Amino acid sequence: MSTLGVVVTCLISTLVCDSQALGIFQPKYPVEAVEGSNAILYCSMQPRTSWDLVRWYKGEGSQRTHILSRLPKAGDRNDARVKWSEKNLGIEFTIIIEGVKINDTGKYYCIKYKDGKGDTIEKEGPGVTLTVKANVIIIGPPGRVKVGKVVELLCEAHNNNKVVTLMWLKNGKAIPQDHFTIANTGTRHTSNLTLQTEKGDIRSVVQCVQGKNEEQKMSEVFDLSSVITVMPRLQIQGSPDTRNSLLGKYSCRVDGFYPEDILVSWALGRLKIPACCEKAHGNIDGTFSTTCYITIALAKISSRAALQCHAGYHAHC
Repeated sequence: MSTLGVVVTCLISTLVCDSQALGIFQPKYPVEAVEGSNAILYCSMQPRTSWDLVRWYKGEGSQRTHILSRLPKAGDRNDARVKWSEKNLGIEFTIIIEGVKINDTGKYYCIKYKDGKGDTIEKEGPGVTLTVKANVIIIGPPGRVKVGKVVELLCEAHNNNKVVTLMWLKNGKAIPQDHFTIANTGTRHTSNLTLQTEKGDIRSVVQCVQGKNEEQKMSEVFDLSSVITVMPRLQIQGSPDTRNSLLGKYSCRVDGFYPEDILVSWALGRLKIPACCEKAHGNIDGTFSTTCYITIALAKISSRAALQCHAGYHAHC
């Protein structure tokens, strides 16, 4: 288990803390913790308060869950991973959540009740948001790569062991070890994956796995669709305008591209002309298609000024 922790220090002032509920102070800014570490959620009260009157809850309304108290109400249970910090007794009611999990993410409220029965709230803190990040994360490239090119992904894990086992999965199946490297530096462990992309990767996902058997920890699913680009096929068709023989109507069929926000334009020689396109529609393979149109004087089209259709993305135009 990682011993990484989050320590939150809150000066009791309007610059650092929110005091929507008078006399109860909780951090104004969110607390972040890495999965498996300990998270500290600060709460203090003025004047001095009995421990029997204070309870911690997660969430709001019907989703509110009891976390910790000295005298839990009937039906409530203390979370075995949560304990009091026991500093500045009667003033601080800070709690420590040990070995935080992803689903611990949420907003936590420090509440004072009028009596030990816990039926009537006297004061409620503004709440503090806890965000738990995965112990194993995948970092993608800064931009997209064209299908057929290689994409590089980085897996980062934190563990107190000097050496850990890392592996990669694509669509649930193990990726051969010759596709990635592993490096261990203190508590930080990384793996670089080199993956040849293909069109079908629009629907593919990868995961990084730390450890083996019951000690395995998996990253969140990483969608390859977020880092690949599929370039389209273009086809121009033209015909005279039936209402004016001096004009020509042309269409540019743009097929099989991804992502959807493609840029399409016409070019007549060195002159660029904005395209008027239909709304793109999805294809079975996950790509998109659209058709763009232009009406132009036939006399302007010549061997020196051929009409062309261009399609691409900001990085490829």
